[in-house]
Amino acid sequence: MQKFLPIILAAGLMAASAHASSIEEDTCNVAGAAASTPSSEFTATGDGGTVLHGRTGLEWQRCHLGQKWDNDICIWDAATHAWEDALAAAEAVPGWRLPSRDELLTIVEACRTTPAINLEVFPEAPAVFHWTSSDEGTGNAWAINFRNGRDYWNDKGIRYPLRLVRPAE
Repeated sequence: MQKFLPIILAAGLMAASAHASSIEEDTCNVAGAAASTPSSEFTATGDGGTVLHGRTGLEWQRCHLGQKWDNDICIWDAATHAWEDALAAAEAVPGWRLPSRDELLTIVEACRTTPAINLEVFPEAPAVFHWTSSDEGTGNAWAINFRNGRDYWNDKGIRYPLRLVRPAE
């Protein structure tokens, strides 16, 4: 049996490696683009409903405001808010806040579209605009479109979902 152990281990490692690459291939849908937010950069915290992004030191809620983390998925409908209400709603959650434009862009996945986010880290995330705390200054504020991962300034009266953030503890 000892003679076969290295062969068995090598076969197991090759199978694990093939599985890891197939997961990567399944999560990226933009040809030739490398993953910009690989799952290895994130660590689940608490009950798994939050993740620590190692590269940025930010902790993210995996579900939108209004949803609840339950058995590795987000349940219930996400609340949507106009920008001023979004700031107030985020402020009402102790310790959490609406991310800035630059912060929210750090979780955009460059190798994906529709949605442009890592679905292993943020399961079932919709490909829609999300508000940031960044004010554009002319009655508009910055939002990130998770359909394509780009930032836009939009009218503050439009209702979008919120993904909250805080510095790592």
